[in-house]
Amino acid sequence: MTEVRMSTTRITAIVAVLLAVMMIGVPTSLLGSGKLSAVSQAAAAEDRDWEFVVGVIDMTISTLNPNKYTMSAEGMAIFPCYSTLIQYDENDEIIGDLAYKWSSSPDLLTWNFLLVENAYFCDPADPTDKSHPVTAADVIWTFLALQNDEGSRLHTYWPDVIESITQNGDYNLTLTLSQPFVAAMDSFLGCPILPQYYWEGENFLTFKNSPPIGSGPFYYATDGLPTSGLVELRKNPIWYATDNMGMDMRVDVWMLKKELDENTAWLDLQAHEVDVMLSVPPSIYKSKLPLETNIIGFNKNAGFVYEFNLNQMTDDLRADLAVPSRAAATTSSC
Repeated sequence: MTEVRMSTTRITAIVAVLLAVMMIGVPTSLLGSGKLSAVSQAAAAEDRDWEFVVGVIDMTISTLNPNKYTMSAEGMAIFPCYSTLIQYDENDEIIGDLAYKWSSSPDLLTWNFLLVENAYFCDPADPTDKSHPVTAADVIWTFLALQNDEGSRLHTYWPDVIESITQNGDYNLTLTLSQPFVAAMDSFLGCPILPQYYWEGENFLTFKNSPPIGSGPFYYATDGLPTSGLVELRKNPIWYATDNMGMDMRVDVWMLKKELDENTAWLDLQAHEVDVMLSVPPSIYKSKLPLETNIIGFNKNAGFVYEFNLNQMTDDLRADLAVPSRAAATTSSC
């Protein structure tokens, strides 16, 4: 993964979509300490909203439904709108999100979560409305609904491992697993909490979820799918983490801008039209970037296996396709 940023001082942009973060859960604090980019500084000088613009080359967005998204750009547009039970901070330490306190039994089969009492789902139609608080009922409904829907993209967070999940008051819940589940922490970190009032009765694969409604740090401020090549997310004015954890978004608007190719993205970065360029090719990173004095490059050699598919064919199918049998293939490979 490589990216470059226009900046007068080094800043940290943990964009939920270099996502595994997105699946790891969207970080609540997207920007670290220090000044913002040139674009944001210019916005401030003109007394308008501070914008943070990300140039995205492959900005294919055909759904806003987290149960069926497949493209990274879709993840970037969807997941900043949602919260999870817990999350990572900027130092990759686990901290609370909707849950401010949690504990588990020694065998890791029973978990208890205490939730903040001032989290609300933010509807873009009225972003300051607090008529839909996030409660234990929403968490329980989300987890069980995802466990019961094998077609959901998010089913793997809860693949039939929840034995019971009970509510002990509006902001207290206990979850018991039916068996050891090594990915439990990843599920607490990554599973977005859906508003029961908005999703209940809807088909997880056909519901348009337009706009996404969540309790995350941003709300979706674009009308439908981004046909113009721009996605606008705005700062959630009722985000609970500001009061509870002292966090605050240092930008008012987070925008995704469609780029035609690497060269146009690079030109936009140089022209201060975008603050971040993703997926920088080696030709730019190694040859052009060192010549710039106010653009910072970032690369990460370590990665992760996002998806691994293994097709296993029966001998009958191999015969139909004229593919060597498994025994023959094994012998020849040796």
